[in-house]
Amino acid sequence: MEFEETTTDILPETDPILLPETDILPETCTTRIQEPIYNISHTIRDTKAWVNLYNLKYLIIHYKNPYLYIAVNVSNDNTDALYKPDQSKIQATIDYLGEFYNQNEDLMFGSIYNLSNLGSIEIKHMHMFATFMKSIAAKTDRQVYAISIIIKSSIVISLLNTFLVLYNNSRPIKIVNNIKDAKLFIKKEMIYYNTNGKLNSI
Repeated sequence: MEFEETTTDILPETDPILLPETDILPETCTTRIQEPIYNISHTIRDTKAWVNLYNLKYLIIHYKNPYLYIAVNVSNDNTDALYKPDQSKIQATIDYLGEFYNQNEDLMFGSIYNLSNLGSIEIKHMHMFATFMKSIAAKTDRQVYAISIIIKSSIVISLLNTFLVLYNNSRPIKIVNNIKDAKLFIKKEMIYYNTNGKLNSI
């Protein structure tokens, strides 16, 4: 694992929500209730804007080819500086990601996990998520260029190290503190894949 220290338009209800083209994503993209979008259609793949796939009070998931962006969100109902998800929220995240993989078996992408707002998390919940990640390991090994994790807290770095003991990831991982560097790392791994015809390994 590589560590690095570095310093809307709303469409009709049946369409995905497109977000402005910026390197810094809004942490809350909409306040309206939205059905989750699982399938990355060619329309979504071809757009140049971030598409809001899933928007909960504690979690937001966006997509822009080739990035799947997953962020712990701080909302009006969760004003703590660091968020502590409970079991139901961990399960909702697992359910979404499981269905995302099921509906996009041929999609190649890089995952960006923004854990900047994550507080403490119980070991049993880490086990839950690690077990899920192990269950989709073959899909991850086939579809994911790399994983970038955005962290600004030493507490979260300690939590991540504990999680990585529980889940031995086989895709390249890089920890950064901003989305620009997260995207650059994934783009580098995508170029490796396009050049060599295979995913880079760690």
